[in-house]
Amino acid sequence: MATSVDIPVPDTTVLMCRRLLGGDWYSLPLAPIHIESITEGQTNKLYILKLKHTPSTSATTPDTVILRLFSDIWSQEEIITQNIVYAILSERGLAPKLYGVLSHSQGRLEHFYQCRTLTNLELYQENVLTHTTRIIAEMHLQDMPVPKDASFVFKCMRRWLKKTEEVCLSDSKRQSMLNGMLSEKKWEEELDWLEQHLKQLNYPIVFCHNDYSQANLLLLTDRDELTIKCIDFEFSSYYYRGADIAQLFKESAFDYSVKEPPYYSYSEAAYPSFHMRCKFVRMYLHALQPNITHSIAEIESIVEEIESCRILTDMLAYIWALSMIESPRATFCYLEFAQTRLSMYKSEKAKLLES
Repeated sequence: MATSVDIPVPDTTVLMCRRLLGGDWYSLPLAPIHIESITEGQTNKLYILKLKHTPSTSATTPDTVILRLFSDIWSQEEIITQNIVYAILSERGLAPKLYGVLSHSQGRLEHFYQCRTLTNLELYQENVLTHTTRIIAEMHLQDMPVPKDASFVFKCMRRWLKKTEEVCLSDSKRQSMLNGMLSEKKWEEELDWLEQHLKQLNYPIVFCHNDYSQANLLLLTDRDELTIKCIDFEFSSYYYRGADIAQLFKESAFDYSVKEPPYYSYSEAAYPSFHMRCKFVRMYLHALQPNITHSIAEIESIVEEIESCRILTDMLAYIWALSMIESPRATFCYLEFAQTRLSMYKSEKAKLLES
């Protein structure tokens, strides 16, 4: 079977992809497939599959697709739920077209966009904001066949935390750094406190993406007019509205284009100003309810809600990063990133306790 790839994809998986896609992919079994790893994929393994030298004769069969292979941080039940959610979002036009789900839920085939990711500077431009706030508002309006409480994210964090406790690093200094973070608090109890704290605040729970960032908002490069598409719905579930938007605000202050360790930087100056946050919320509310004029007090109240939920984004990123430390593709400094997000979490908690 003709393939080319920098990281091996099993021939059985490639054959399964050919069968799911049909058309020239399957009727021309000797047609070479070029397979390219996408380095941006951190939680799962992502590949571009391209049928070489044989432009498809079918209008419904693509020449290029995305192959997403799920990592072991997900349970089988969660993968099945993810695929159901993704299929629904795809049918509603909120996620890229779904071409097929691999057997045993090991992965799926998604539409490939000619695109690039948004930059931090572009994220808050007026024309881009119109699109991103509408994307987020549409997601928050969805009615999905999954539990309507905020339990999914906390369930994930608790399981990842248990996995982290079993990590044994070969580098003694890094193991000591990990042990120091894990022993700093009783993290199960900390998650209990955080979950109860948010319940008491009684913030709105809606269907959320839970991983908004400039990397997951794609600017299509083959369109004459500005078109932005959202990708990567693995964390999607019902959760706190404020946390979903806080995730985007927080991520916009990170730069992941750094070429040297730890391969990221954070600038508080890049975090959106109060004025920009209010503008974002105003446009978001307009996308939700275009015929209603919202007061300044209502807008500022939601901005405050978002700021109070920053602590959730830091806790999730901290535990997720710890769970990724032993990833075979760990060119990113997950341990250092966990340390950064832990420091941010402690700072956010101190603010909450003072207020």
